[in-house]
Amino acid sequence: MQSMMLLPGMKGETMLQGFLLKLLLEKVRLGSLVGHDGLYQFPDSLHQSFVFSDKFPSLFFNFIVCDKFSILKSLLIVHNIFEHPQYAKNDFFITGESYAGHYIPAFATRVHRGNKAKEGIHINLKGFAIGNGLTNPAIQYKAYPDYAFEMGIIKKATRNRLNKVLVPACELAIKLCGTDGKTSCVAAYVACNLIFSDIMLHAGDANYYDIRKKCEGSLCYDFSNMEKFLNQKSVRESLGVGKIHFVSCSTEVYMAMLVDWMRNLEVGIPDLLEDGINLLIYAGEYDLICNWLGNSRWVHALEWSGKNEFATSLEVHDAGHMVPMDQPKAALEMLKKWTNGSLSESRAQKENLVAEM
Repeated sequence: MQSMMLLPGMKGETMLQGFLLKLLLEKVRLGSLVGHDGLYQFPDSLHQSFVFSDKFPSLFFNFIVCDKFSILKSLLIVHNIFEHPQYAKNDFFITGESYAGHYIPAFATRVHRGNKAKEGIHINLKGFAIGNGLTNPAIQYKAYPDYAFEMGIIKKATRNRLNKVLVPACELAIKLCGTDGKTSCVAAYVACNLIFSDIMLHAGDANYYDIRKKCEGSLCYDFSNMEKFLNQKSVRESLGVGKIHFVSCSTEVYMAMLVDWMRNLEVGIPDLLEDGINLLIYAGEYDLICNWLGNSRWVHALEWSGKNEFATSLEVHDAGHMVPMDQPKAALEMLKKWTNGSLSESRAQKENLVAEM
């Protein structure tokens, strides 16, 4: 058996939103979760138990929790689960998307370090997966102009201007962030996002999570059905949050992220790979904000002994930022193959996951 932890991403998105969007897709889309039509049935072929954890539980239901302990809190949650005999020997995988590309490597490193130091219960960490993530901003922000040009969002002259003027300024700002700390990191966020903002001026009302679509609303998607469901009295009582109002995405969380937004969280990954912990990086082809090109580049830049044999990152066809929502069948097949060890591990056998519609 396998146990899998799912972590939230996006700009202050709660895990509950991701869970409802990706795993309960059809019922959320039709709005039937607001009614009383029974529980969603997972496919019989899905042999994982799931752990859902919000990195910022204090803000979605407004509890007072200190975020600096978030990794330790998550570790304690996992320890508590693996204390139960039915889970103790399960293979453990950590997964998530978007900004989870920052804290998944950090959490995987902490779990692995605890195992090596024999801290408490041994957690059988087998791998971690990041979908359309932000992990190494220095490489990924530099890829924005090239991706936007390849997708026809900007002209060649605009790409050349961005690469000549804004990209070098971004690179310098990120270096200062790495040496000077908080204030410089916020400044790096501002400097680097000038690249993205410039591209969006040309993109018009395109959805930066899926450039095939129009951006509608502040988050480019309609999350109203989920908010209605989670704010039902019966649901709040089941979750133990009383009368506290749920919000799907928090500006407060987003602003709190700015301090470490531009930090490189790839640094601990080579050690995990050297010790046999598997990594899966995948990205939907139509996502602009955490595009496949930037993710592919940082993966290929990883320095470790198995670099030449390491699997290339997967580009998922006909999908945007939220691959499990856009292509649930392909995403499930990818997940099953990866956790079972049958996903291609050779660049010569690179797999492009195509929609099964």
